[in-house]
Amino acid sequence: MISFLEVEWLKTRRSLIRWIVFLSPIIISGCAVSYLIYRKDISNYTIYQSFFSIWSACIIPIGVGIITGYLIYEENLSNSFNIILSNGINRKKFYLAKFLFSIIAQAVCAFLAVIILCLGMNVLNSNNLDIALFLKASLFSIIGTLPIMAIHLIISFIFGMGASIGAGICGFLVATFIGTTSIGDNIWMFVPWSYPVKMSMIPYILQMNNTELLAQMQSQINLLFLLSIILGVIFLIVGVIWYNNCEIRDNRGD
Repeated sequence: MISFLEVEWLKTRRSLIRWIVFLSPIIISGCAVSYLIYRKDISNYTIYQSFFSIWSACIIPIGVGIITGYLIYEENLSNSFNIILSNGINRKKFYLAKFLFSIIAQAVCAFLAVIILCLGMNVLNSNNLDIALFLKASLFSIIGTLPIMAIHLIISFIFGMGASIGAGICGFLVATFIGTTSIGDNIWMFVPWSYPVKMSMIPYILQMNNTELLAQMQSQINLLFLLSIILGVIFLIVGVIWYNNCEIRDNRGD
């Protein structure tokens, strides 16, 4: 599997993926720091909540749509799918490598963003943001991303990059209304795009040491972890089974 991941990394050379992963965190967090250093009245909690609400509800759904869609689009451009069929390359490992690489790319992007945000605020504004807390929230949001990453990979393989980006935009709208407002209080568990938002708020709740609040939230926290992991595994297995038995179509026109 390591060799498959190495191949995936080499394929992204001079591609849009590396620009997305390494440049977008600098732009997003740089803009956030540039705005926040002039707002002395904003608390660390508000910075935390605002950043992860925007990152998890807006950046993650669209980013997942672009990353998974572009990875498959590149394969179509290079005619790699026909090479896989003719050379008997292990389809399951190939599919899993795409999934793992997408997760790693998303994680690197998130970690870079919070490091830049925290360092920028701590150095320029003396906010003393807890980098460990922000990194933990990023990790939790990535766990919440597992189901939608698996779903988008299936969409990308079947319908192409355009459909994946379109689904990402729809996911952004759904996550914004369901994940960040009271509208979704009773239905969020049926909407995987809301999981990253909910998951990213858990570390702050845990560090508050509020026993009463933690007792109230414990069942929701447990449910979030279970749904994120179980649905992620289910959709991944469905994708692997489908891809292992499908006739690959050409999406180069997307």
